[in-house]
Amino acid sequence: MLPEPILDLAARSSAGLVDNRAILRAGFSSWAITEWVREGELERLLPGQYRVAADPVPPHQRLHATQAYLARRQRNCHSADRSRPQALFTAGSALAVLDALPEGVAAGTPTVLVDHTRRVRLGPDLLAVVRADLQQEGAVRVQRLHLATPARAVADIAEDDEVTDLQLRTTVDALRHRRRLDIVDAVARWRGMATPGAVRLRRLARSGTLEQESEAERDLLRDVLRLIPGLPDAQVWLHPRYRVDFVYLGAGLVIEYHGVAAHRDRVDADAVRVYELHLLGYVVLVVTRSMLRDPEGLAAHIMELRRRREADIREGRVAPPSPPLARPRLSPLRSWRTTDGGLHVPAA
Repeated sequence: MLPEPILDLAARSSAGLVDNRAILRAGFSSWAITEWVREGELERLLPGQYRVAADPVPPHQRLHATQAYLARRQRNCHSADRSRPQALFTAGSALAVLDALPEGVAAGTPTVLVDHTRRVRLGPDLLAVVRADLQQEGAVRVQRLHLATPARAVADIAEDDEVTDLQLRTTVDALRHRRRLDIVDAVARWRGMATPGAVRLRRLARSGTLEQESEAERDLLRDVLRLIPGLPDAQVWLHPRYRVDFVYLGAGLVIEYHGVAAHRDRVDADAVRVYELHLLGYVVLVVTRSMLRDPEGLAAHIMELRRRREADIREGRVAPPSPPLARPRLSPLRSWRTTDGGLHVPAA
């Protein structure tokens, strides 16, 4: 049975960790630590980092243990450049900290990128170590951890064959909604990587399924909009603050999918958005999940609305809409354009 002071040390740690230095300061010897590990009372996570074996494992305990280990090692390092990050966390660990992993995807073994000029001893059963030039790895700082960019993390996750394409898309969607991932930059980064995960993500990008930001939008495209000749453009910036789900630029017709949960508390913001798009010459058709139950009827309605709008613009009854903003895209706009760059509505 562990002594009460050791249990108190673990209870005071947010991650349930016990540091060997704290144990020594409490008056116990290294021999006692060895005996507690041998008897199964303590579990060694990393050099100098232990947990009480009988305690439940809190979320991200391995990350906290690794962070504490690397932080202590950095304090002991006499390098002239102490501001340089010692390691970057990627793969499941990064996505778990970013709270972007969809349900059913395990965090897995954290991958640690270690600068190729340094040596770090880490438990092989806990962490996968990859040598890298950290100056070439984009990094973000989240919860005091240096994490590889989410683009790199998703590429690591994609190497797992048990992770489905649906789970990958859901993870990418979650990171985009949290403003953690710019899909254009991410695809460019994946093109520069030779890992199997990056190859898989490039294949997803080529299929067009990453142009939308949710499975509901993909359902709308597959079940309804593909029934209409001429696909709309997806994720187009029409206003500095507004990017629309789908738009027929030649018709000035915006198609927006509104999920009940996402838009329940955004009635006022959505109304302002529709008003400002109207000022730019666009009409907005909002589609909900229940409307997808009649895909043929919805497609016929959209096609008729689009036809009338194109005729009105062509015959001068309605002013042409403002052109979209020039923003980087995964694929070029499909809308018709004249030689001077203006919008062009084809003849009926």
